[in-house]
Amino acid sequence: RAVNIEALMEREEFLARIDRLIDEMHNTPTAPGVDRIYVPGEIEHLALEEAKKIGVGLSPTAFNGLAEMAERLNMDFPF
Repeated sequence: RAVNIEALMEREEFLARIDRLIDEMHNTPTAPGVDRIYVPGEIEHLALEEAKKIGVGLSPTAFNGLAEMAERLNMDFPF
C-alpha cells in the first residue's frame, strides 16, 4: 500500500469521498463525440468483467500457435 488512508481518515469516509468524486466525474458534460467519461482503471475493470463473462479473444496467429503447440505435445486442443 502506498498510503495508509486510515491514518488520515476513517475508511468509510474515504470510500464515500471517492464515490462522490467518481459520480462527479461521470456527470461532467462531455465533449462533442464523447459518449462518457471514465475514471482511471475503469476501462480495464469493464474489460476484465467482460472477459470473465465471454472469455478472452485470441488472434488467429495466437490460436493457431496454441493449436500447433498442443499437437506437438500430443495434447487435445479443445477447439
